[in-house]
Amino acid sequence: MEEDKIECIMRLEEEQQSSGVPFQSLERLGLHSLPNLIGLFKWEAVAAPLPRGTFSCLQVLSISGCDKIKKVFPPCLVHNFHNLQFLNLRDCGQIEEIIEDDKNEGADITLPRLKKLFLQNLSQVKSICKGKMICNSIGYIRLEGIKNIKEFPLYFPLLDGQLSHPPCLRTIQIDREEKEWWESLEWPHHNAKNVLQHLVKFQFNDKGTPGMYFWNKERNA
Repeated sequence: MEEDKIECIMRLEEEQQSSGVPFQSLERLGLHSLPNLIGLFKWEAVAAPLPRGTFSCLQVLSISGCDKIKKVFPPCLVHNFHNLQFLNLRDCGQIEEIIEDDKNEGADITLPRLKKLFLQNLSQVKSICKGKMICNSIGYIRLEGIKNIKEFPLYFPLLDGQLSHPPCLRTIQIDREEKEWWESLEWPHHNAKNVLQHLVKFQFNDKGTPGMYFWNKERNA
């Protein structure tokens, strides 16, 4: 398949022809510089189901330079990515939502093993998710070029009755030219900014290298 014609990773139909589970053993997926990519999935039928176990081993998802994709995850499928550890989204000029919420339900989203979140140069993104984003394993967050984001939905646990940042969180990296944007962000709790202040580092961000890659668990065995 020619890379510049790729529209999606998987087409979903009412009745899947294959009895197997697609991408069940995939651990890393990189989608870079694919001009016609509109999303991970393309529905050929309304409410077509995603086979159970699809992407269940995925640990790393990186998408960059894909200017037609507008939404990354449908909310009903987020649970398939429960092993995701690193989410990297950058240089995708049309992304509007990271986790879609067409019904405006504002449901909380849980990514229990997510350790790193990179969101960079997403000029149109307005929402990460409408509910709270529960990521108790998150250790590193990197934000740059997402100035249309007005609220950061990170969930804050209580520790001994006091508001606390996620227990593994060590660093939030912000481009130092965007300090004013960071200071203007709204949070689910009024004291959240103070709780995070000692973790925030303002510095210039470097540039990544484009490419396309994916690995199966069997390949690394």
